[in-house]
Amino acid sequence: MKKMKNKKAAGVILGAVLLIVGVVISLFAGSKIVFAQGGLFTTLVNPIEAVAQIKVEVEVNVKYIFEDEKVFKEEKIKAEKGRLLDSGDLPIIPDDMKFIDDFLFYEVKGRRER
Repeated sequence: MKKMKNKKAAGVILGAVLLIVGVVISLFAGSKIVFAQGGLFTTLVNPIEAVAQIKVEVEVNVKYIFEDEKVFKEEKIKAEKGRLLDSGDLPIIPDDMKFIDDFLFYEVKGRRER
């Protein structure tokens, strides 16, 4: 009789475990985990990173000025905020002219707050 009770108890425990596993699998089998850039989930998980992913394009006003402060050339170029502009991104100047300051790049900072 004892063997019969142990088998029944083992069967009940096994059935309960299988029932719980089945419920858990059915909960996750019907759902999909989707990550979308700029979605609500990424904003909740890491809001700083989500804000950093937003690209902000600004107009950069480029002025070429003579040493006597007379404007030679003025152009507007579009660039993303945080981008590094080097001499290849800037409008070309004539061969007989040169830059007063030596630079490697300029960083696009965006509009100044007033």
